[in-house]
Amino acid sequence: MASEPQPQAAENKRRSSRVFVRMPVAAKGKSTEGRSFRETSETILVSAHGCLLYLNHSVEEGSVVVIACIVL
Repeated sequence: MASEPQPQAAENKRRSSRVFVRMPVAAKGKSTEGRSFRETSETILVSAHGCLLYLNHSVEEGSVVVIACIVL
């Protein structure tokens, strides 16, 4: 008897692997209030397609936030 195919876990659908790394970055974009912001932060996770970081400003899902590495 053939078994039903199981849905893949979310981590198996990723385009690239993730790495836990703290790296200083500069971020700029528009907050949920529509105001431009610029701040420094640190990455938490980095992949070939993006990163995870904490921001002091709230942003809408899908909004563009420009991230640049800060060279020490």
